[in-house]
Amino acid sequence: MRTANTQIKTLTQRQRLTARTAPYFNSIAPRRLLGYSRHRGERIAGCWLVQVEIGRTETGKPIRRRGKLGTADDIDEANGNGILSYQQALAAAIKWCPDVVPSGSSGGRVTVRDAVAQHRNFGGKHGDKTDRAKIAAYNNLRWNVLREKSDGTPREGPRGLADLAVADLTTDMLKAWRDALINHATKATDERAYIASRASAERTWSGFRSCLQQAYLKKENGIPSADAWRNVVTLGKKGNARLIHFELDEASKIIDAARANADVEAANLFEAYMWTGSRPGGELASLRVCDFNPRLQVLMIPDRSETVISKTGQRQIALTDEATVFFLRITAGRPASAPLLPSPEGRHWDTQRSHYFRGVLLRAGAPEGATTYSFRHSHISRWVETGESLKVIADNCGTSVSMIEQVYAKSLPSKVREMVQRTAPKLRRLDERQEVMEWSPTHAKPQRAG
Repeated sequence: MRTANTQIKTLTQRQRLTARTAPYFNSIAPRRLLGYSRHRGERIAGCWLVQVEIGRTETGKPIRRRGKLGTADDIDEANGNGILSYQQALAAAIKWCPDVVPSGSSGGRVTVRDAVAQHRNFGGKHGDKTDRAKIAAYNNLRWNVLREKSDGTPREGPRGLADLAVADLTTDMLKAWRDALINHATKATDERAYIASRASAERTWSGFRSCLQQAYLKKENGIPSADAWRNVVTLGKKGNARLIHFELDEASKIIDAARANADVEAANLFEAYMWTGSRPGGELASLRVCDFNPRLQVLMIPDRSETVISKTGQRQIALTDEATVFFLRITAGRPASAPLLPSPEGRHWDTQRSHYFRGVLLRAGAPEGATTYSFRHSHISRWVETGESLKVIADNCGTSVSMIEQVYAKSLPSKVREMVQRTAPKLRRLDERQEVMEWSPTHAKPQRAG
């Protein structure tokens, strides 16, 4: 499929084109073209087309399928649904698939599916945390890259990148695929949801990029270059909800205010997050009363199941005496199968009720931008300030030492001096020293006493 690429990315470039019946095509991937057509004049919006070569006849003549993607944003602003910008049309063209799947589209070379499967076999022992994390990452790639469910059945809708050869991937193709994962519709209505969507897309892209790089490093795969994915510019960080955290008295005031506002169930959930440092979501909100063991003073987090979503697998959360009293109070007289922390409706919490929780927090006087994750961040931050072993904190909170060092410990530089003074080894007591040195913050050098 040969074509001369025409500049159609911007409205200015498209307005310069002569109106005609035949579309202007750009090659965006092997055997796949993105087209723009406008044949009624400048005041009429053009349309986006896709054309795919799905095979050849016995005589070698190409068999092509063409489809309309939507209207170009020549007159009206793009909305991602019917009226598409160039990038949106590019993403749609890459995912568009005719009824007939191209036969031998990879030409016997390593495909994206092969790259993902090869990467799945790297490292990790069966059953450990590393292996569980790899399974989760692998299923994420199957869902978004290969567009299939964890049981291998195809997802509904357009086909993904699975059958394309890695050597045929282009930077534009990969960038359009990555950007298509972002929920752009929330940008104007919910900035936080948009930021979370960007972060999720970047994490998925990071895992996919690792697969492509590992496939490239295997010389037997014969992939000539890694420029296609190396040239995809990162989205960058647009915000971090975990930076908001509370001092202990501030957290208590917010929880008490929520109870005073009749948001009792939400207040219990917030207090449970503060006592345990648990990760908001299905991990804690979907536990049952029987998962609390007052004799051992622990919460039992089961492995991933239909009702419990644990990112780190099965573990125990050790509780303080005060936390144990709190859980005894909220579970008193309730059946073992009942939700540990019921919603106002008496059921397990729906973890997608972020708007509801933000409303409760704002009514309780929490800072703008605070979320349920702020309680986990507060728990870990306050615990780190005590000088406790990061390994103990990480194990109890279901995270890693490196994550605490990266996200939490670096935000507490003002506490370092206090922690060192309290926990660092001391050779002898201060009053046993032969010479007592007085230190004043207004002097650059210590001065001898008396």
